[in-house]
Amino acid sequence: MHRPTIGLIAVVLLVAGFATRGATDEALSAALLRVGLVMVILWFAHPQIKNLPKWWVAGGAATLFLVTRFPKLLVVIIPIAAILWFLGPRARRGGTFRRAGPP
Repeated sequence: MHRPTIGLIAVVLLVAGFATRGATDEALSAALLRVGLVMVILWFAHPQIKNLPKWWVAGGAATLFLVTRFPKLLVVIIPIAAILWFLGPRARRGGTFRRAGPP
């Protein structure tokens, strides 16, 4: 998503949340403020998120959904995440990669 669009959506949601504060329906105000804050966090994190592989984003969203829906899955997900973390590929240490050949 376009970063300025995310910022605009966040500002609109926050303004609408503060404008509806004190109304008879507090749930609407609270929902607008919470979603607005999540959009602000997304706006801040956007440069780092766009460099992630798409399968990481999809896997993270699916994991978040499953954990919120079934909290007991944390007992299974945490060890699997630790195993994947330790067995995953490592970044190269040292300088940059150079091709062999004439300079």
